[in-house]
Amino acid sequence: MKKFCIWLLAFLLWACSEENDKEPELFSLSVPSLSFSSGGGSKVVGVDTNTDWVILTESLPAWLSVKDVADDYVVLVAEMNDTEEKRSSNVMFSTPSETYSLNIRQNAREQLAFQGKTEWTVSSEEEDYEIPVSRNVSFDMKILDNGEEWLSMSSNSGNHPPLGGIQAEIGNSDTDSLTVHVKENTHQESRKARLVIYNDQYALADTLFVTQEQAAKKYADGTYMRLQQAVKGKVNVVVMGDGFTSADLREGGNYEKAVHEAVEHFFSIEPFTSYRDYFNVYTVVAESPEAGVGEKGRFGSSVDNKFGTMFGEGTEITCKDERVFEYAYRVEELDKEEPMLVILVLNSTKYAGTTYMYSDGNAIALCPMSAEASPNDFEGLVHHEAGGHGFGFLCDEYVYYQTQIPKSRVQEIKEWQLLGYQTNLDFTGNEEEIRWKDFIGLDKYEAVGAYEGGFEYQFGVWRSEANSCMNDNVPYFNVQSRWAIVNRIMELSGLPYTVEDFIRDDPGSVRLQQESRGHFSSTPFRPLGTPVLIRR
Repeated sequence: MKKFCIWLLAFLLWACSEENDKEPELFSLSVPSLSFSSGGGSKVVGVDTNTDWVILTESLPAWLSVKDVADDYVVLVAEMNDTEEKRSSNVMFSTPSETYSLNIRQNAREQLAFQGKTEWTVSSEEEDYEIPVSRNVSFDMKILDNGEEWLSMSSNSGNHPPLGGIQAEIGNSDTDSLTVHVKENTHQESRKARLVIYNDQYALADTLFVTQEQAAKKYADGTYMRLQQAVKGKVNVVVMGDGFTSADLREGGNYEKAVHEAVEHFFSIEPFTSYRDYFNVYTVVAESPEAGVGEKGRFGSSVDNKFGTMFGEGTEITCKDERVFEYAYRVEELDKEEPMLVILVLNSTKYAGTTYMYSDGNAIALCPMSAEASPNDFEGLVHHEAGGHGFGFLCDEYVYYQTQIPKSRVQEIKEWQLLGYQTNLDFTGNEEEIRWKDFIGLDKYEAVGAYEGGFEYQFGVWRSEANSCMNDNVPYFNVQSRWAIVNRIMELSGLPYTVEDFIRDDPGSVRLQQESRGHFSSTPFRPLGTPVLIRR
């Protein structure tokens, strides 16, 4: 029994010694990960192991396969990646006791191209353009065909130099943009250049063909043009602008657009719409050294413009009126003995307005291109200042003070009424004596009566209808205002005309009265500058 126990102990010790002498499993790959270019291909991965191993092929994506397997290596094959997205997968190696992973990555298809059209035509003006670029590689840029004389460009994402032959992972396609600065073309010929983006490592390049138009024709300072010729009468209107610089004087440019817009606004309200054929309309080009309009009392707000226009207190505007007339009379057809209206468009979006009215029949209406909502917009200012004050010589009808109109104001208006000015107001509420008594009681003028309030004061002064353009800029002139306007058109045209003729011809009077009831503006009204009356 003792001998048996000794033998068993010896056997166990031998067995334990055999177990301890067994070598542990070793497995390693020659690379921690593998990267393929978009073109695909095959790569060898070395295997260092002391045990059996297999690749779990069910884990392989469709674009990756095993070409060859030996005890100490494997050949992996990636197909071409013709997409704009990179891709990756893990190859699983299995031994009797462990599973090992090898990460495989493949670059997206290398891409570098201008997006959209490859031929651009730009204007002759100096300007910056944003050009989109689709890419997933870095790139460089160059300008060909002497374009560097008038073109420059930069990458908005920061331009990195090309990869320079160093293999790098290509990410998914992204969109960047180039800023291309184009200088003004002052020549009477168009010019062309090529913009090139490229990456030498991947042999990628794309070209954008740029054509710049020839210099636009510019209107010279002091030149004039007839915009419309009268066919029935001979009323003269001159439209000019202030605060417009050389850059605005191109054919089809800001000056021309502003002038034409003012003209259309002037004739977009009755009775000017129906009597448009009685007007000669001219424009004179006025180039200002600096853009915009100055502002009184503010440091650094002086603007060197042609006619010295400046915003004053509230909505007041001033100008150098003699210079305005000097330029207006550049129109050779104008007779200085014949009155004219000058509409001076200001290169500003501010809400303001003032009209200079002269006893000799001339007027200057200062109209900024207001960006406020209708009826306080540019059109509303032209209606009120140019159509109402400047041509119709109408007085404001809004009420600002809940008091009696001062006797000095009454006397001032009556003196101007003797010259035919400000006849849209009266100082009696007696419907049998009031200035517009001829319209009261007629079916087509059912809205006409004696409405107290006008020229800023609530009491002691009357107007012909509840609301009108001279109250809050709404696009409607009341009947007395229309009569004053049409009567002046006929006087300036040398044509006989009576109030009976007006009643017969008054355009859409019933419709206009009906519409006027809904013309009370929902936009808060701010009084415009008080008209400046000048005797000479």
